[in-house]
Amino acid sequence: MNQKWWQSKYIWALGLFGGLLNIIQPIIGVLAWPFYQPTAHVLAVLVAKDQPKHLIFNSINIVVTIALLIFSWALVQYYVNQHEKIIQQKLKQFMFAFVLIQFIRWELPVLKLVDVSQTTGLYFGYLFVMLIIMLGMGYLYWKIGQALQVVGQTSFANMWQLSGALMVVFEIVIVLTQFIGWPLAGLFDQLVNFLLVYPLMFNSWHFVKATN
Repeated sequence: MNQKWWQSKYIWALGLFGGLLNIIQPIIGVLAWPFYQPTAHVLAVLVAKDQPKHLIFNSINIVVTIALLIFSWALVQYYVNQHEKIIQQKLKQFMFAFVLIQFIRWELPVLKLVDVSQTTGLYFGYLFVMLIIMLGMGYLYWKIGQALQVVGQTSFANMWQLSGALMVVFEIVIVLTQFIGWPLAGLFDQLVNFLLVYPLMFNSWHFVKATN
């Protein structure tokens, strides 16, 4: 029997590739742009229009988005093959939500100027918009976990649900740190960024190992 495109180890590996590239952006930011403070600045500041290297980070996130969407669509095809309609539906919802988040964070940056990014009302508005979106994303992760639990994929289910719950907690903390005046928003934003892709990376690692 011929192998389908989504059964390729290289396709499954895109989840790991895209996730790791997404996670190391703070390191690239520090190396490419000394002004960037990873504990204080949210990651979206890397694409502010007056940031001299912003095109690099826009390009990185286009690559991340494409890699993770291809991997996610491969997951959808896997569950089509398994006749699991609810999981298919939830993963398609995830793909739409992920593109929305990536677009708001990177391709349509609210933070136009680096030097005012932490003091303007626009910045707080951006944080609240992201909070609302992440609340929805966390709920979706929880529902994906529930659907996976029903079919007996407990480890996958736990990873999705834990990541969703912690993502919401850390997003709330980002807003609170700004009101309190603690320069730690960047740290928690990086944690949210990690949790956003970790379930995909976990799934990716499993399928890469299981593929000949």
